[in-house]
Amino acid sequence: MPIQSPVSLDILRGKTLLPTQARFLSSPALRKVYIGPVGSGKTEITCVQAILLSHYYLPNNGLVGRQTYPELRDTTRKRFMEICPPELIDARNTSIPESGGGGHVAWKAGGRTMFRHLDTMSDLEFGSLDLGYAAIDEITETPQRSFDMLEARSGRHWKAAHLTPEKFPYSPLFGGGNPAGHDWVWKRFFDETRDDVTKRMYQGFQPKPRENERNLPPGYYDTIALGKPDWWVRRYIRGELSALEGLVWPNFDEQLHVVPDLPVPKEWLRYTGHDHGRRNPTACLWVAVDYDGFILVYREYEVSGPTPPEHVQAILAREQRQSDKIAERYADPSMFSKTIPGSAGKWHAVADEYAECGLEMLPGNNAQQPTLDRVGALLWADPKRPFPDWHPRAGQTGSPRLFFVQSCRKTIEAVSSWRYKEYRQGDLGLREEPVDFNDHLPDCLRYVCTAFPEAPARPRPKRDLTVGEWQSRRLRDNWRQVAKNATEQRREADY
Repeated sequence: MPIQSPVSLDILRGKTLLPTQARFLSSPALRKVYIGPVGSGKTEITCVQAILLSHYYLPNNGLVGRQTYPELRDTTRKRFMEICPPELIDARNTSIPESGGGGHVAWKAGGRTMFRHLDTMSDLEFGSLDLGYAAIDEITETPQRSFDMLEARSGRHWKAAHLTPEKFPYSPLFGGGNPAGHDWVWKRFFDETRDDVTKRMYQGFQPKPRENERNLPPGYYDTIALGKPDWWVRRYIRGELSALEGLVWPNFDEQLHVVPDLPVPKEWLRYTGHDHGRRNPTACLWVAVDYDGFILVYREYEVSGPTPPEHVQAILAREQRQSDKIAERYADPSMFSKTIPGSAGKWHAVADEYAECGLEMLPGNNAQQPTLDRVGALLWADPKRPFPDWHPRAGQTGSPRLFFVQSCRKTIEAVSSWRYKEYRQGDLGLREEPVDFNDHLPDCLRYVCTAFPEAPARPRPKRDLTVGEWQSRRLRDNWRQVAKNATEQRREADY
């Protein structure tokens, strides 16, 4: 729908909204994000949305935030002041130093918009906010916890009688940013597996590549793409949601490594990987190995809260339903550490708890770099290796050795988005280390893959004997019987 300004000013300064920007402003979703490449108008539309909400609903107090103060000062707040018509402003204070927040704008119509950097805000500061709306620029840089805190403090005027969707779509919480892989923003706003209620409440908008090219200098995208790596082009120019720098396994490709769910033949050998959590989830991963050594991840389990006996019951119940026969189980080596006092002065390990309930496990290899390299090697697509006959691309070459069924969504998301920690410039000499978050299922995968699970022996086909083979076998059996009889006669004679 066309967006009309609540005041007699052209807030857009004569510019025409991009199609995705118009859909973003028109959306009645209570939470929404605008995720796109560089030059797609993310900060601009976030600021426009804030200004409109400040004038459609009066008086309205809002917040425009960004994770760190330098970016808030040099980009977000600066762009906000460039977009906002000065005729709307009653007073402004944007000279507050870093320790004091980011300043504010007071509107002639009433209310104000404050600027805040979120990285230093305490729970008390979040809890003292009473906001009609909150806007987060570069939302993918913001931790989920900060978003959740603002979500609890925004939209206080939503139930007021004068706020009706017919007047103007009211979205108490919104933001914009660059794609950052399958992070919490993707899961909350873009994941197609969400239920319908969540999809209506949390809406994500993604502009088409180069949708804003007509408003940029000639050759803008081609110029900034020169010399950039492929992941940078995919993320910042094409706006792909799955592109990310520093991935642990950058060769993961959903088109190659994910297959439709299929019944796993009983003859394939099965293995499991386990990672026990207390505050974190407990995870289990089931893999099967076919006759040619291809590894298929066919089931996942990730649950927080229950005790080891409850986890064991849940895991065994899944295996019993499918008549799984597990060859070996590999677990986090820390589960075998005897650090829990038990009865009679003995020390008890978590693995012992699992064993007592019927789940015997072996310690897996937790050496970080070798295990990461091993999984990476299995994910590598060998140009000469043919795909297995159960893969959609059977008959072609260029196959990896590790695959996932499509129902293992948590594992696929974790494997495709797990990345290394980002270090500041002065820390470049530190060893590479993945982020310690949402890594439970990938850890299970590491334990199984570095155990080098064996392929089952291929059964030999049975065939009928030829006449010659049948005669030779009969003659051999006859001679054996003659020799046996002669031996027995000698024994009787000696006796």
